[in-house]
Amino acid sequence: MIELHQEALACEGGAGEISLAFHRGAQGFSQLHEPWRRIENLHSGKQFFHLYSWYRGYMECLERDPDSVLFCVMSRGSEPVAVFPLKRTTRKVFGIPFRVLQVPTHDHVDLGDFIFARTGDNASLVRTLARHLRRDTGVMWDMIHVPSALEDSAAAFALQQAPPALWRTSLVKKSNYADCSMSYDQVSANFDGHFRRNIRRLSRRAREMGTLLFHNYRSVEDINLHFHELLKVEAAGWKGEGGTNTAIACDEEANRFYKTLIEGFGSSGQCMLNLLTLNDKCIAGQLCLVVDGTVYILKIGFDEAYAAIAPGNLIMEQLFRQCAEDKQINAISFVTGKDWNYLWGAKSLLVYDYQIFNRASWRGWTGYLLYRMKDLARSLARFSGLKGNNPATT
Repeated sequence: MIELHQEALACEGGAGEISLAFHRGAQGFSQLHEPWRRIENLHSGKQFFHLYSWYRGYMECLERDPDSVLFCVMSRGSEPVAVFPLKRTTRKVFGIPFRVLQVPTHDHVDLGDFIFARTGDNASLVRTLARHLRRDTGVMWDMIHVPSALEDSAAAFALQQAPPALWRTSLVKKSNYADCSMSYDQVSANFDGHFRRNIRRLSRRAREMGTLLFHNYRSVEDINLHFHELLKVEAAGWKGEGGTNTAIACDEEANRFYKTLIEGFGSSGQCMLNLLTLNDKCIAGQLCLVVDGTVYILKIGFDEAYAAIAPGNLIMEQLFRQCAEDKQINAISFVTGKDWNYLWGAKSLLVYDYQIFNRASWRGWTGYLLYRMKDLARSLARFSGLKGNNPATT
């Protein structure tokens, strides 16, 4: 059965009655293409992980138990306004098993969120979801978990505007980006000064070695034709079989996932493959997605045999040049939050985990109290450390 439950609810603070429908697994997901696209068109702040094409790659290539994934679609009247992807799983907290509904995550899925526009009409959608799930929907749960959500995510917006009774958040990491909405000279002025001079020196050295070319591919046909070059150069380094074995070429699931992304995003001009060649040999590559004026760098690879000219930095500099010249591009997102990003003048968005607890479940209350006690213990430990380092208290 695909549609598990449908019900009309009054949505507080919103404009009109909200209806909810639950769809399960691969077959249920396949029916959401049109309503999901309509939601995307309403979502002015959407990012790559909000899009149907992203979840298509996840469901077809990475999710080993598709029937464990539910998609709750909320509509206002006849217009779909939100999708809540929720994977049913179990997690132990202090030895107690909790039934969790979690936004899907994976090694190749760094960020997550609910999918809806951050508008006043939608401010209470998360609270509406939690209230509905507490009723007799056939979905048993103790906690809803949104892992790795950006500080400006839809989930963060709704939880700040209309929080449910029991919820918490914890800072987990950063996601870095660089502003490219200006000329390249202005963009590069934000680079670390020593690093900027070093890039110029390495670029001159590389050109002395032969013909150095930057290739940018945007069509599905061109990307598919040259994608193997990125796979080869990525696997040649520390990510390959002789190192961490995390290169795309070493993982058939990952290979299919990225090829599915190329097909899905590339058909609408939202995929980008960059290659740097020296004397017709590929020495560095990047796979990126382009959504609403931001270039998201998903994969980077470079040939370590050319480490003396830092090909990873040279191709990054070319990407910055291209984005600064493209008036439709405003930012480059590194997606993750590595220290080396700051050499490129990066700024940071904070990334949080959000948890909503079921107040109709004893496990929900127990989980909430255990996590709050853990938060309190951490706060006390930090306070004690600060006090111990303060000469005025010793």
